[in-house]
Amino acid sequence: MKRFIVALLTLMLVFTGVSCGQKKTVKSAKSGLDSSFTCDMILMYDDSEFCATVNRVDIKSWDIEFSSPETLAGVKLSFVNDDVTASYKGLDFTVPKKALPVKSILSNFIMVVDEISSQEKLECAEKDGELVVEGKTDTGEYKLAIDEKNGMITSFEMKNADTVIEFENVVIHSSPVHELPQTTTGVSETEISQSDTVLE
Repeated sequence: MKRFIVALLTLMLVFTGVSCGQKKTVKSAKSGLDSSFTCDMILMYDDSEFCATVNRVDIKSWDIEFSSPETLAGVKLSFVNDDVTASYKGLDFTVPKKALPVKSILSNFIMVVDEISSQEKLECAEKDGELVVEGKTDTGEYKLAIDEKNGMITSFEMKNADTVIEFENVVIHSSPVHELPQTTTGVSETEISQSDTVLE
């Protein structure tokens, strides 16, 4: 009988512990994610740090201009539909080698935000005043944090890529955004001619 009571108490403690974990809930997706916005970005990858200004023009249309490190300062990556182009002071060139890992990470981040912004309901966990959305892309698992009060994006994390992105000074410009039509006139990174400038 005593063993039965002990086992019963143990099960109760286990279930109580589980229920005290992060609470999953369904929140309205009406936030800064369904708008065009600009913000400052600090991307920490491996042992490197990248600072940039992010401009979300529309769904599948983003401009990200780096201010540091010095080797990338002034370089702008433009993500339009499935194409990624790089430019510096009006000149187009192939994406610098130093920016290739960052380009891949940012592509995942953009894909996640665009996908979430189109959802009517947002499945997330509430933690420390933030709504945390967890999911998985082809590259790995991610966590996207949104400020619960103002609906603005605060961070994006991909542990398997050893990456954390923090966002500050978010300014929302308009809502809602619209998906751009597919075009064939854009220049992709693989279509740049030999005459283009190459920065490494």
